[in-house]
Amino acid sequence: MAAATVLVTGATGLVGFETYDQLRGAADVAVVGTSRRVPPAAPDLVPWDMGNGPHPPALARHWDAIVHTAADVRWTMEPDEAVRANVRTVGALRPLVRPDTHVVHVSTAYADGLRGNIESTDPADYRNTYEWSKAHAE
Repeated sequence: MAAATVLVTGATGLVGFETYDQLRGAADVAVVGTSRRVPPAAPDLVPWDMGNGPHPPALARHWDAIVHTAADVRWTMEPDEAVRANVRTVGALRPLVRPDTHVVHVSTAYADGLRGNIESTDPADYRNTYEWSKAHAE
């Protein structure tokens, strides 16, 4: 049986690295990781600033699963910066998703803001632009 193909975004972040590292050790998984900033110690990662451009050609293939962990967790971002970092990244996955691709979107426990849900689009209903952008991404 062919190995499952899995893309992990944000593979240098806390959650993304752990996910990517665990999947690299699985015999039945072919995993590719992406990061906005690829450190010299991780040349096997594919550089992709997801909120600022289309996916690199190296990612144009079939994916059995995409685990989206990429995010910018700074609470002090301007709204447009937060949208670029945490909303556009979700939309950037669209060309890579096929009907049989499983998508796992890792969000945050803080996306429900001050109202306890993600329904509001008003940044004032959230503690900061990080929470607002993560709610908007969902």
